[in-house]
Amino acid sequence: MSLLRLLGHTNVPADPDDSPSGDAGAVTANAHVDLDITAPYPRPQAFTDAPAIDPTDDGSVVAVRGDATPGVFAAPPSPQAEAGGRSDLAREHDALCAELEIAHTALASLAGELRDARDGLVATKASLSTSNAKQQRVELDIDGRQREAAALQADVVARSTQVASLADQADALRREIDYLNAHRKTVSNDLSVERATLTTTRDEVMTQLAKAEQLRSAATRSEIDASLHRIAADESLRVAEAARTQHAETVTAISTSRAMLTALASQAEAQTAEITRLGRQRSEAAIELGLFEDSLRARVVPLEAQIEELHRQHHETLEGLRWATAERTAVQEQLDHLIGTEDEVRLQGARIARDHLAGEISSLTVDRDDAERQRDAARVELRQLRASAEEILLRRMELGVVCDQLTASAAELHVQVADKDAQLQGLVNTIQAVRRECDELAARRQAADAALATAHEQFVTVCEQAAHEQKRAARRWESIDREVAKRVADELEELRTMSRWRRPRARRAARRAGEAAR
Repeated sequence: MSLLRLLGHTNVPADPDDSPSGDAGAVTANAHVDLDITAPYPRPQAFTDAPAIDPTDDGSVVAVRGDATPGVFAAPPSPQAEAGGRSDLAREHDALCAELEIAHTALASLAGELRDARDGLVATKASLSTSNAKQQRVELDIDGRQREAAALQADVVARSTQVASLADQADALRREIDYLNAHRKTVSNDLSVERATLTTTRDEVMTQLAKAEQLRSAATRSEIDASLHRIAADESLRVAEAARTQHAETVTAISTSRAMLTALASQAEAQTAEITRLGRQRSEAAIELGLFEDSLRARVVPLEAQIEELHRQHHETLEGLRWATAERTAVQEQLDHLIGTEDEVRLQGARIARDHLAGEISSLTVDRDDAERQRDAARVELRQLRASAEEILLRRMELGVVCDQLTASAAELHVQVADKDAQLQGLVNTIQAVRRECDELAARRQAADAALATAHEQFVTVCEQAAHEQKRAARRWESIDREVAKRVADELEELRTMSRWRRPRARRAARRAGEAAR
């Protein structure tokens, strides 16, 4: 590069350290090399106008500029020295020209290499700029990823804490569910025992109601028999009155005959015969009256036996109640089928049969409705238990999935357990009330039996009282069912509106109430 500066290219730095980048092998746009290799190389002025170099006496050389002005060390040259110096200068000039040609060729190749290097450096700088931008974007992306990683790590720590808390809650819920399952088994056993007791009590009540119905039917038949007795007594009174009237007529006839006997002797025999005939008729009337009394007595005895037979037939009638109901259903279907037809005879017969069967089973409709309500209540209770078991199993399967579902399942289980405890308490109260009613009905039945044993009139009175008490017991049973349903609904509503903190206390109170009831 120093050689280029000697050749007159002053826009090239004198040293590689003069480059703006400070790198010896780097050329920037500010260090532009402007070389024209195709131009003819100018011959230096120093060699065309070479100064005269003359040796001095003491062997020193004096350089003289082209204007023949002596330099600092100028000395008058000698002719020999001037000739020898010129020949040396010519040789040196030729040698320098050759070297300059070689240098010119080398510089031309070096200029081509420098252009190539400049283009490569420009491309390299552009790629380096692109790489720097990419590296900055990558660094920014890495910083963002590091921040996201830190946030994710914090979230993982929080989630780990939450998972640990959920695991603790799941363990607590699992323990509570195990306790609820054990408590449910105990409640189920208690409900089974109470249900069996209630069934026995209901059977006893149904038996007592059947006996009361039997007594009422017996009272009705006794009224019918009493009506028959009254009719027979009236008939006997009419016969006696006729006999009395006939006897009075006979007495009058006798008096008349005696009066006529004194007056007419000829008519005495006739009157005597008439009196004899009338006496015979009176004897026949007396005999007929005795026979009638015997026949009445003979009818009373079979009627008493018939009353006992009717008691037995009433029991058999209760046995055939289901058949009568099925027959009434069949008759109703036949009547519905015959309504649109023109067979009036069969239609009238079906209506008569339907009315007859309706009259027979109308007295048992209330008992049947009570039995149906009890059966429906038992079915509803069974469905609720199955639904609660299925819900408990479903909640146990979903324990590890969602915490909200676990909480809802536990709350539902609490509500169901409290509901079952309330129902159990209601059933206990109902059983006690039913037992009291049964005792009362038993006492009244004994009183009715005693009254029936004393007299027919007391029998009728006690039967009416038993029918009245039967209706009262049915109303009482319906009121008990409504009260139990109302209590269960109130307990469910209270548990539904109760906060999650009050439910454990309510559950403990219900458990203590159940234990106290047991």
